[in-house]
Parts: sequence; C-alpha cells; structure tokens
Amino acid sequence: MITKRKTTTWAAVFITLAIGVFLLYIKTSKSPDTQNVGTFSFPTIDNTKKVSSKVIKTEQGWGYEIYSGKNLIILQETIPGVPGNKSFQSKINAKACGKLVVDKLRKNTNPSVSDYELDSLGIEIP
Repeated sequence: MITKRKTTTWAAVFITLAIGVFLLYIKTSKSPDTQNVGTFSFPTIDNTKKVSSKVIKTEQGWGYEIYSGKNLIILQETIPGVPGNKSFQSKINAKACGKLVVDKLRKNTNPSVSDYELDSLGIEIP
C-alpha cells in the first residue's frame, strides 16, 4: 500500500531529477566558443591564451586582426558599426580600435564598438 509520505518522497525525487536533467540540457546546449548577443555571436576567450591585435593594410586604408593565441578570431577591414565599407584612415586609429576590442575580449564582454567609443578614440568617420 502506497502511503501519502511515500508518494511525496517519490514526487520530490522525480522533480529533483527533472530539474537536474533540464539544467544539464541547458548547459550543454550552449556553444562554449561564443556568447550570444541578440542575433549575433561573438567569440569568448580562453584566458590561458594571449589575446592580441595586429594592424593590417587594406585596399582603402587600415584595419585590424584579433588573435587568441595563434588563432585569428576577428578580421576587421572596415570601421566597426559604420555603414558601408569605410576603412580606418590611419594606422594609429586602427591600432587604437583593435586595442579596445582586445581589452573587451579579455574582460569577456561584447567586443562591439559604439559611435561614442570611436569618438572617444578620436576616430573620424570619412
């Protein structure tokens, strides 16, 4: 004969297992290599690897690459957040923006660059 106490115990065990399975599913269903921001994903950084930037020459000016260790994770040939295909007009501006993105990635924050940040870096949009 099943008593009310046994039923309550089995219900608690079942609920605990269900919650455990659900949490495990959520944890494993997320990609460990990216974080989602709206409809975009950006790379997360393994803090054991060196994150660095490298300024590159483009057809229209300057851009930058971001590396995690030896792996290229971002290729930015245009000014981020600016409509069209406008490259940085100076190597110094590309380097400053690349450094900002590296700093954001090291903090595991969204590496997108706002108009305000571009302005604070002294980057003029052609």
